[in-house]
Amino acid sequence: MDEPSNHLDNLYREQLYGSIRNAAAALLIVSHDRTLLNLADTILELSPRGVTAYGGNYEFYQAQQALQLTAARDHLAEREKRLRAAQKPPGKQPGAKKNRTRAAKENSTNKAFREF
Repeated sequence: MDEPSNHLDNLYREQLYGSIRNAAAALLIVSHDRTLLNLADTILELSPRGVTAYGGNYEFYQAQQALQLTAARDHLAEREKRLRAAQKPPGKQPGAKKNRTRAAKENSTNKAFREF
């Protein structure tokens, strides 16, 4: 069905929704009508990456999309953080001061041991 609820008044739209709820057959519905899409038990997303099936109605699909977007943003933020850390000069790296202090202590200990 391609945009089955277009040009229907409320009475016929409700009849269409009822027919879809009671349908025993599988239906392929292409629509922007969110009420209609919420009657579906599976949403198929067509994208350049292919077809992805979501086992739920349109609201479930939207929730999954929001979760995926949040995960992608978090992943990007972590990668950007790592990139910024890798681009810092060696003396500016986290723990660099601690390492220089440790190295200085080791050098003074080694020097003291050699003088002994």
